[in-house]
Amino acid sequence: MKNRNQIEYININRMILDRQNIRLPASFQEKDILEEEIINWMLENASIIKLMLSIGQTGFFIGDMLFVIKKDEKYIVVDGNRRLTALRLLKNPFLAKIHTTKIQKVLEETTYREEEIPCIVFNNKEEIIQHLGYKHITGIIPWNMLNKAKYLNSRIPYLKSKIFSKQTRELAKIIGSRSDYVKRILVGYKLYEMADFNESIFCFSYIIDALKHETAIQFLNINLDSEDPLENLDRNNFKTIIQLFIDKNSGALIELDNLLDTSKISNFSIA
Repeated sequence: MKNRNQIEYININRMILDRQNIRLPASFQEKDILEEEIINWMLENASIIKLMLSIGQTGFFIGDMLFVIKKDEKYIVVDGNRRLTALRLLKNPFLAKIHTTKIQKVLEETTYREEEIPCIVFNNKEEIIQHLGYKHITGIIPWNMLNKAKYLNSRIPYLKSKIFSKQTRELAKIIGSRSDYVKRILVGYKLYEMADFNESIFCFSYIIDALKHETAIQFLNINLDSEDPLENLDRNNFKTIIQLFIDKNSGALIELDNLLDTSKISNFSIA
C-alpha cells in the first residue's frame, strides 16, 4: 500500500514561500531574494488584499489546505503561496511596504488571525507538481497564460519522450487538455524566451493569440506540425511582430491583418 500524505497543522512562521513559484517573475528565480520582497510583489500583483479580507472575515477554510514539503525544520509551500502571504500580512502587516492604507482597512474590518493552518505534507516537490498541472491549467484555479506556459515548459525534462509531438501529447494528458493547445503554448513560450522581455511590459497572450492565426504563422514561417516548429523561424519578421505587439500594449490598436505594415518599425533586436 502506498504511503498516504500526512495532514498537519503548521505554524505559519515555520513556512517558507517558494522562490521557484510559477507566479513569480523570472528575475526572482535567478537570484537570492528576501522573502519580504516576494510578499510585496505578491501584494502588488496577486490580488492579496481581497484574499486577506476573505480569510480575515471568515477564517481559514480547511478545504484550502496548503501543499508543502519539509526542509530541515521549515516547510516550503509549493501550492498556496498567495494564501500564506495573506496570512502573514494579517498577522504582521508591517511586512508590507505598499498598499499600507488598504491593509489597515482590512485589519479594521476583520477579526481572524490564523497562526496554525492545515497543510498536506508531501515527500517531494514532484508529487505536488504533477497535481498542479490540472488544477491551475484546466482545473478550478487557473493561472494566467504565461504561468501556464512556464509550468508546461518546466515539465519537459521529466517526460519520457524527447520527441516534441509525443511530449505535447503526454503533457495534454497530464492537464486534461488537447495536444495542439499545449503545442501552441510551448512554441509561444519559446518565442517569448527568445525576445527576452521584462514580463511587466509585454503581454505574453499576444503571442499565443497570434499563433491561432494562419496569417501570423506564415508570416513567422512557423510549422506547428514539425518536431522543431521554430527551425525556419523568420527572425526579421519576428522582430516586426514583437514591435507591433509592443505598440499594441502601449495603446496602438494593431490587428494581425496589418502585420505586413512595417511603417512603425524602428531598430529592434532579439537578445
